[in-house]
Amino acid sequence: MRVYLVGTSGTGKTTLAKRISTNENLAHLELDSIHHQANWTPLPLEDFKTEVQRFTSQEAWVIDGNYRQVQDIILSRCSTLVILDYSRAVVMRRVIRRTLGRMLLGTTLWNGNRESWKYLFTRNPDENIVLWAWTTFERRRKEFDALQAATPSSVTVYRLNHPKQCKDLLKALYTS
Repeated sequence: MRVYLVGTSGTGKTTLAKRISTNENLAHLELDSIHHQANWTPLPLEDFKTEVQRFTSQEAWVIDGNYRQVQDIILSRCSTLVILDYSRAVVMRRVIRRTLGRMLLGTTLWNGNRESWKYLFTRNPDENIVLWAWTTFERRRKEFDALQAATPSSVTVYRLNHPKQCKDLLKALYTS
């Protein structure tokens, strides 16, 4: 089983990926964890591609993230694509709750990075994850349409429109 999860920021990609990983005993890669190096510095593209190539060479895995730069590598090896395509209202509720929770708790993310209160009030979507989720929402939907259309027919595709559908997805994955 090789599962690839995509979705707008805050949809719960990593939460679902961790659940699949745990239940199926699969290696898990959160693309943000290798892309965002210390001080939010992006990993150089060639190094990023190399890391994804190395990880996808394993027999079984689950990957979550929305990086077009490595989608072709992942799609060429995945057996299942899961698109979390929730409404804007669901996405915004989730990303705001998650972001505020991380800030209040001082949660350390990848490579020592933390979400900062100053970023919550900036108007730059590259620094403000809530604004990022809002401004990229429609673009992501179009990207998901294109991704689904470009996915090889050998790949099973699940496009979930509501979080309640995750339970059915998990049942389907466990019986396959």
